[in-house]
Amino acid sequence: MDMLAEGGRIVYSTCSLNPLENEATVLSALRDRPDFRLVPSEGFLPELKRRPGITTWKVMHNNGTWYEKFEDVKDPKHLKSISPTLFPIDAEKHNLERCMRVYPHDQNTGGFFICVIERKETEKTSDPNPEGAEVATDNKAEVSKPGDPFSDNIHKNTNVLVDKMTWKTYHGYREDPYFFQDPGSECFKTVKEWYQLSETFPFCKHICSLKVCRRPKTEELVYCLF
Repeated sequence: MDMLAEGGRIVYSTCSLNPLENEATVLSALRDRPDFRLVPSEGFLPELKRRPGITTWKVMHNNGTWYEKFEDVKDPKHLKSISPTLFPIDAEKHNLERCMRVYPHDQNTGGFFICVIERKETEKTSDPNPEGAEVATDNKAEVSKPGDPFSDNIHKNTNVLVDKMTWKTYHGYREDPYFFQDPGSECFKTVKEWYQLSETFPFCKHICSLKVCRRPKTEELVYCLF
């Protein structure tokens, strides 16, 4: 976003309906960048049935606990995976309804989230400090506004936990990396037979397996990367 020219646009889209991946992500980006805005979507793809973006949602920890606001998160373990940016703070100020939500049952499609973000054009004004002019300065440090949930104050306790977080102590969702299989492995043979792939297929590093989690009885999922 920082590289986008003034007046330029970015399309952010996911194949998810989870507000944490969609509206919460967009809201966090807009909150930090006041020179960006959401573009109304009514004129885009007029035949596509869509619904507006949502402005309220809850956040669930992976143990099933639901939270309506960040201040309710008291468990230190939960603070390791739940941050203020996941919640709809100041959502009404950023026109999230301009986002598009596409539901499978509305038009026999997949589930999608789409929004268009535009960088505002700044008004050109005369330089108040022409070259060579002396600029007045002061040594006062900028102070965060009281009550601002994104100031350092709200993070003073949670940042300590997050900074010390390691892979072993993380209690959120985790997955192992991809492991490429040898072309002569049983994995290759099974995939080749199942999909009836010819000898001319470029097998080299196109098939890998992914262990979803580190549990003794977890099955391996095989992915074909075409």
